[in-house]
Amino acid sequence: MATSLFQGVKRYWEGLSDRDQKALTVLGAALLIFLAWAVVWRPAAEYAAASRTAAEQARADYIWMKEREGWVRQLARQPAGQTGNLLSRVNSQARRHGIELKRFEPRGDNRLNVWLEAIAFDKVVLWLADLTQAGVDVRQITVDQAGQPGQVNVRLSLEG
Repeated sequence: MATSLFQGVKRYWEGLSDRDQKALTVLGAALLIFLAWAVVWRPAAEYAAASRTAAEQARADYIWMKEREGWVRQLARQPAGQTGNLLSRVNSQARRHGIELKRFEPRGDNRLNVWLEAIAFDKVVLWLADLTQAGVDVRQITVDQAGQPGQVNVRLSLEG
């Protein structure tokens, strides 16, 4: 079957004029060049460009990490509870104890006012103990009785 197909194409080719044969040869060569470009060259060029971009990004990331190496080493030497800013430390300890900060007011980098409403007194005491271990000092505290027994409203001034 392949030979009969080849024989048919050969008869068709021989039946064409010289001008048509040259035109089809040029068209075939152009099609072959286009296919080589579309299937081989373009994907390879795109891969190379993407690789260069990835290498540049990796180099930039490496430089960024090297610039922050000293800061990270300094953080690693600090006691466990004393990393992060005051608000993040207070908020993370509050979440650990199931406490929702009703209102907070930052006072610079190392001071924070916090309000808690209708919260169990026992939770507040345990939370304050953990805050102290995390390097947060309670500068001022006001505790008022809330509506139910064991529930309190608390205003705190924290530093750390």
